Amino acid sequence: MHSYVHTIPGDRKAGPDPASVLIDPICDEFERARRAGDDSPLEAWLPADTELRPAVLVELVRVELQLRLAAGVPARAEEYLARFPELGSDPGLALRVGCRVPAAAAERSRPGPG
Repeated sequence: MHSYVHTIPGDRKAGPDPASVLIDPICDEFERARRAGDDSPLEAWLPADTELRPAVLVELVRVELQLRLAAGVPARAEEYLARFPELGSDPGLALRVGCRVPAAAAERSRPGPG
């Protein structure tokens, strides 16, 4: 299908992003399954690998949002913030999903003076 892991414009690393090699197949299969009518919970598609989980979560949410909206099903990124607290606690992840983190949550996630 296509690469789901988004790179920063101007980032000129040679070769594929190592994370995309792991994430893209998961997202490809998720998208195929959704298009075929599989409505199993998104959580079932998340890897056990805790280092990979946040990146996969972001990409699966993006795919699901895109498919829902394309099908005319109401969908808001904020739904996923409530459903997956780790998205709301990390403004960077929330922005990758496409939603704004409430100011209080963003403030809690900032490191203290140090």
